[in-house]
Amino acid sequence: GIDQLVVGGDMIDRGPDSGKVVQYLRSLQYTYPESVHVLMGNHEDMLLSFFQGKSDQWVHHGGYEASLSFEREKIAQGALEWVTTRPILFEDDEYVYVHAGLVPGIPLDNQPVDENLWMPYSERGIRFADYPLEAIRKTTGGKKVVFGHTPKNYVFDDGIRICCDLGAGFTESNRKLALVDLTNDTVYQTLTNGNPEVRVRKIARKRVEKNDGVQNVQR
Repeated sequence: GIDQLVVGGDMIDRGPDSGKVVQYLRSLQYTYPESVHVLMGNHEDMLLSFFQGKSDQWVHHGGYEASLSFEREKIAQGALEWVTTRPILFEDDEYVYVHAGLVPGIPLDNQPVDENLWMPYSERGIRFADYPLEAIRKTTGGKKVVFGHTPKNYVFDDGIRICCDLGAGFTESNRKLALVDLTNDTVYQTLTNGNPEVRVRKIARKRVEKNDGVQNVQR
């Protein structure tokens, strides 16, 4: 089969090289349009609101550093338009991919964007982890949801949700960036402190009972 790459958003801010990341991912997506899918995250949403004159929140959450990087790399307006027009959701035969989560009971083609990008810092104020598994399963037709936005210490799968965010956007030296191989249940992770070592882990499994309480984690 053909390999597929899905980038879950937040490709900008939180570092000095936003411009290089944008250039690389845009080129990769244009080169392999059928197999590379780059989604929008809440940081791209903040950039869009800044461009539209609705909010300057982006400037205070890594946007200033990102703008300097855009200038250094001579990022064209067309590239920034590409950044702010990324899809919110992507779905294949096995998974649904989204930045922060989705709201059960609402069709995937009519999901509230604010929730998809920002939960729990959104209108409902509910964490994706707090929604019942069965409700999510009914909404996706049984497909697992691959998401990020809320950092964890390890990549986990609770039966319907797979969280891939290891907090690479934060400054603590022990934060990690993860590449998750869903086909082989494998995580390739690297520290964000400059250490080039790549560590290989298995996706952690959570056994979840009817009350959604975590009973066991296997790392």
